[in-house]
Amino acid sequence: MEQNKALIDSLDTLRAGEARTAEQTGKRVTGALEQQERQSNRNVGKLYDKARRAGEMEQALDTA
Repeated sequence: MEQNKALIDSLDTLRAGEARTAEQTGKRVTGALEQQERQSNRNVGKLYDKARRAGEMEQALDTA
């Protein structure tokens, strides 16, 4: 949800007329997406930590 809010906030900024060129728009969208990626990566790390603490990472994975 936080990620979506950041992206929506960035798009609201674009609509406010602060981005006057395609390059500025691209930079703003790229920045919002990079922020979303960082947040997602942090979440993945937290989920792995939680799985480790719960002992879920000790089991062998059957890929067959």
